[in-house]
Amino acid sequence: MYTTKKKPHIPLIILGAILAVCLGYLVNGAWKEGMEFVDFLNSLNDVLSNPLRDYFNEYTPKAIVSAVVIYLIIVVMYNQKKMIYGMMQELNNNNSVRKQKQAEGIAAAKEKGVHFGREKKPLPDNFYDVIEKYRNKELSPTEAAKECGMSKATFYAKLKELN
Repeated sequence: MYTTKKKPHIPLIILGAILAVCLGYLVNGAWKEGMEFVDFLNSLNDVLSNPLRDYFNEYTPKAIVSAVVIYLIIVVMYNQKKMIYGMMQELNNNNSVRKQKQAEGIAAAKEKGVHFGREKKPLPDNFYDVIEKYRNKELSPTEAAKECGMSKATFYAKLKELN
């Protein structure tokens, strides 16, 4: 099974990079060294109110590069997530093929008369005598099971098989 990998839409990636540059520029315009977060939010609100004003300073190139790098990391991680999802889907498809082949093999083995599972233990020699005593109410279920050397649940299961 082949999966088709969608190629990233280049114009949208470029648009995202441009927006990252703008965001880096504006955030840098709002940020001053030693600023509290609440003050930064107020300053960012002022910058976003007047986005065309000149906010260029010595830290602007560093802020723009940082924003673009963060954006590129996000794009790469998103593409990796899609790739991993595709691999998991392929693995799941392989599992379903494996399960189908396994079911076919089991059916073929059953046709040949192959026995699956653990072999049943033979009934004790006194089992039928104990059943008669149990049915005649000479023994309780616990006593009957104990005489047969099995648990009460096993005794009931064997009794049910006979009926």
